[in-house]
Amino acid sequence: MDSHAMPPWGPSNFTDLIRALGEPEFPRRLLEALNESACIGHLAIIAFDSKLKGHSVAAESTGLRTLAQTAGQIYEAARFYRHDPSAALIATHPDQRRPLLFHLRAQDITDAEYRVQIYEKFQLIERVSMVEYFAGRWNTISLYRDAEAGPFSKEDLRRINEFAEPMAALVAKHFALAPVPDWQRETHPSVEQLEDIVRGLDPALTPRQVQVCARALTGMTNTAIGLDLGVQVPTVATLRARAYTALNISSLNELFALCLARTLPPTESAHETPKAADHR
Repeated sequence: MDSHAMPPWGPSNFTDLIRALGEPEFPRRLLEALNESACIGHLAIIAFDSKLKGHSVAAESTGLRTLAQTAGQIYEAARFYRHDPSAALIATHPDQRRPLLFHLRAQDITDAEYRVQIYEKFQLIERVSMVEYFAGRWNTISLYRDAEAGPFSKEDLRRINEFAEPMAALVAKHFALAPVPDWQRETHPSVEQLEDIVRGLDPALTPRQVQVCARALTGMTNTAIGLDLGVQVPTVATLRARAYTALNISSLNELFALCLARTLPPTESAHETPKAADHR
């Protein structure tokens, strides 16, 4: 398929896509819509639970293939999210104004078993992943190309960059409307769980700084945090800024990356990170 001949993202079946929000067919409708602007072979959405473990919550492949579903099951069962470069990439690209977008190639996966069992087994050569906080969880939305389709072109990457934000918004709305399976009811981390993780990042953090950072990770605004803790909003902002300075970070995305790395053994969180997508 010639991606240069494709129109800007404005799927012809947009009405059907909206109607599918909250329904089981939404992931397939979304993949069909994406393929009107860029050639996407497979779609996968991973949600991180309260212990920052990854769960495959949606997986679709073009045509009648079930490749994405099978790969997602293996990814979750083998806990390959422990070796996924996405988390480390969050820390190096702290822009919070829109979903974080990363271009990963098979060779960027440094864990041999993960690379063989997912990328080589299913002939996946690269992916573009978006990382965002929605529906009370941190999530990654990944778009894959396989060997048969060939690599993403610069035009593909440009188009994906253009529709990343509306796509993430649609996915967030879908999960807000969809029925919540029993296991997902436990994926909203409690403040206490997050406080324990944040506290372990730096013993020098004050109790108030820990409380503020933990609540920020749940998606609370500074205003909401102030109301919850009974402190003024400027005080919340100061506590948050000082905590970020102590941790040598500058954003909530970086804080999440540190917390995720905290839950992994050192050898699993020290892999080299691939490059972000080139949209030029």
